[in-house]
Parts: sequence; C-alpha cells; structure tokens
Amino acid sequence: MSAQELDGVRQLRRGVLLLLLTPILALVAMIVVMIPLFVVAPAPWYAMPPHRLALGYAVGLGLAVVLAASMIMIVVLVLVALAFSSLRQGFSTLSSAGRGGSVGSVGVILVLVGVLIGLLGVALALFGGLMVSVVGLIVAAVGYVLIGVGLFEVGSSYGNGLLEAGGILVAIPTLLTGFIGLILSYVGLGEVESRVSSQQPRQGT
Repeated sequence: MSAQELDGVRQLRRGVLLLLLTPILALVAMIVVMIPLFVVAPAPWYAMPPHRLALGYAVGLGLAVVLAASMIMIVVLVLVALAFSSLRQGFSTLSSAGRGGSVGSVGVILVLVGVLIGLLGVALALFGGLMVSVVGLIVAAVGYVLIGVGLFEVGSSYGNGLLEAGGILVAIPTLLTGFIGLILSYVGLGEVESRVSSQQPRQGT
C-alpha cells in the first residue's frame, strides 16, 4: 500500500475528528450564554446593587457573555473549515489511489455550497429569503449524506466494518446518528491507518 493511501486516511481521520469537536464546542458556547441568565435571574431584589451599578453590571456581563460566545463560535467556524478541507483532501487522495471516496468529495462541496446558499437566504430574510435558506439546508443535507456514503465506500475498500457502519449512520441525517457515526468512523479510520502504516516499507530495508 502506498504512502499516498496513508496520507489520505490520515487526512480523512483528521477531518472526522474536527467534525466531532465542532458540536461539543457549540454546546460549550450555548452553556456560556445560558449560565449567566440562570445565575442573575433568580437574584432577589435586595441582593441587587443600586440602580446604576445594576445597569453597569448587566451591561458588563452581557458584553462578557457575547465576547466569550463569539470567540467560541469563531473557533467553531475555523474547525468546520479545517474539517471539510481535510475531508475533501482525504477523499480525493483515496479516490486517486483507487480506494473510493469520490462521492464523499462531492458531498463536501455540496455541504459548502448549501451553507453559502443558507447564509444568502439569511441575508435576504426581509425579501423572502426563507425559501432560499430551505434550499441551502436541503443541499447541505444531501452533501452530508454523500459524505456518509464516501466513508462507507472507503470502509468497504479496506474491509473495515466499523467504518462501514459509521458511514451508514453519518448518511442518516439526524444529529444523534451522525454523531455516533462520526465516532465509529474515527475509530474505524484509526484501524485502517494502523493497517496501512504497518504495510509501509521501512527505511533502510
């Protein structure tokens, strides 16, 4: 097995890992936003500082929450961009090596196109952009299904059942099955990486 395959498997596994981290960080961002609301809201009137201090406190807290959540979401967006870049490179490399995955590469492109269409719909919300957003969501969902199919193809090529199962679950467009599918795919790609790496010629032999 060529070094090209090993690089492709590693790129694909890195992309899957980054996709796994994305919802976790998004959840952290939600918690960062929600916790101050639960901390401040139940406070009795006598525990609140004077009017001006209360206003300053609320403004400061709000700015801190917005800043923290914004920083986390920026990190999430960077991770998503890196994830899809790694996935596309991995699928393309393995496809060139005859290990399947070309469908997954198309899926990555469709997801990105769907996201752009969805953002355009949000920007045009005041002018009937809702339908545009729906179209973008459908395109992205189809792309995500194709990513699952691509993972299944790679798993079939290497005879790895975990990766095949992970690809099937990723192809089912729900949050739970997708997350479990990514976990299985990550573990399966680790097994494939170990197998391909062990068959690489050693230097000096």
